[in-house]
Amino acid sequence: MRHGRNKYVKNSYNGDGTLLLGNLYQSPIKSQLIGAGGPQQIYEVDTTQRYGLGTRMTTPDGRVFRYGLSAAAIQAGRGCKTIVSMASHGVATSCLYACAVGDTEILFASQTFAKDVLVGGYIVIYSAASTYQQRLIVGNNACSGTTLTIELEQPLTVAVAAATYCEVMGNPYRYMSSASTAYASCLGVPHVVIAAAGTYFWMQTWGPLWCNPGPYGMGGDAQERHVIFNPDGSLRPRNEHSSDGVDYQLAGFIMNLTSVGADAPPFIMLQISP
Repeated sequence: MRHGRNKYVKNSYNGDGTLLLGNLYQSPIKSQLIGAGGPQQIYEVDTTQRYGLGTRMTTPDGRVFRYGLSAAAIQAGRGCKTIVSMASHGVATSCLYACAVGDTEILFASQTFAKDVLVGGYIVIYSAASTYQQRLIVGNNACSGTTLTIELEQPLTVAVAAATYCEVMGNPYRYMSSASTAYASCLGVPHVVIAAAGTYFWMQTWGPLWCNPGPYGMGGDAQERHVIFNPDGSLRPRNEHSSDGVDYQLAGFIMNLTSVGADAPPFIMLQISP
């Protein structure tokens, strides 16, 4: 598959490979590479999905991006997060049938999901006392109050009895939002405004970044280098919240030189996911 200077290189038996976008590099999850319409660039948004959600891209200067889907309008320069609950985003229940060693599917009763909506998510199966199995989800059927079948990335290595408790977290890069909430973590920072739900976009997860500083300012005190995310996705100094008694999510550290009484521009080394 080629798009101008772009080339897809298959490098494993199951179709996983590498997409070379000129000097950009993208690694799809379990062949979730989608090339319809050509590549989607960092500052481009689209209502057509081009890649698997969570696809990782790096640039020559070391920045890292992940491919996400919006659940609402999203602001540029602020951390965005997945905001749906386990009830609508995953499963927390017992499997329907027993599974043998070597099985690659697990079934659940009375579930409602669109086809492959859980792809890129994870399942934890509490197989026996002090034993668990975690697998990447690579497929699921469409179901409406019926049986859900989840396809696993690799076979089970421990047998699973019927009615064994499991927990599923759907793809963390689905249902992204910049809604302000203190009960969700930022997974990336987009460089572009996303106007509506149902939009596919790249969000930065690592490397040099301008990020909204909020009302607090940064870098004005000695040794003030770490920054954290506010619930609205903007930044604040880590030592500024010490009296709150809570531990905010770490965003990264201030890159440039600062001095007493002078706040730094909000250029940071973002450190969410390398």
